[in-house]
Amino acid sequence: MKSNILAFFLTIGSVGLAVLILWFYNMSDRTPPEMRFVAMDLIYNSSTKESDLLGGVMARDDVDGDLTERIVIEKTILDEEQGTAVVYYAVSDLSGNVTKQSRVFPAAVDRNQTTGN
Repeated sequence: MKSNILAFFLTIGSVGLAVLILWFYNMSDRTPPEMRFVAMDLIYNSSTKESDLLGGVMARDDVDGDLTERIVIEKTILDEEQGTAVVYYAVSDLSGNVTKQSRVFPAAVDRNQTTGN
């Protein structure tokens, strides 16, 4: 009899805990921020700074608001053959949701600098 009562309360406690976990999970922020780009005339070259590449890029989150200051540049890939530079951006909100996007800029490739002449 005592074991049946104990099993009953453990079952009720487990169900209650499961409901509580599901409730917290559903209330958590799982929506990633949104990143937007403003059109700009920029030609990527050897003197282009990170601040130049971050110009015209904004990020907003439904919960955290403006996240523009949290945007980082992950990498830049220069395609000398195409004359372009692809810049990869990332931003995360305070809940850890991440958005990644890329942007292509025309690039002025200095052939003397890349070949060492």
